[in-house]
Amino acid sequence: MTDLAQALVLLTVAKCPNCDGSGAVQVRVGTRHYATREMALDAGDPSLEGSLVSDDEWEVEQCQWCDERNQLLKKYAERANESTVSLS
Repeated sequence: MTDLAQALVLLTVAKCPNCDGSGAVQVRVGTRHYATREMALDAGDPSLEGSLVSDDEWEVEQCQWCDERNQLLKKYAERANESTVSLS
C-alpha cells in the first residue's frame, strides 16, 4: 500500500477535532456585556450590577476541518477512479 493510500485510509477514519463528525460547528454570535445598575434594578436584584450578561445566540457553520477532509477524499477518489479506468 502506498503512502498516499495509507494517508487516505487514515483520513477516512479520522475523528474531527472540531465537531462530533456531523460537519457542523456551533458559533456564538450573541453579544456579551456587563449589567448596568439600571439593568440590575429592572431585574429586581441590585447585586447583579457588573455581572456578565449574554444573550446566548448561536449559529451553525460548516466545520472547516470536515469540509477540507471531504474535498481531499473526493479529489483522490476521482483520481483513483481515473487511473483504474485508464488501466483497463
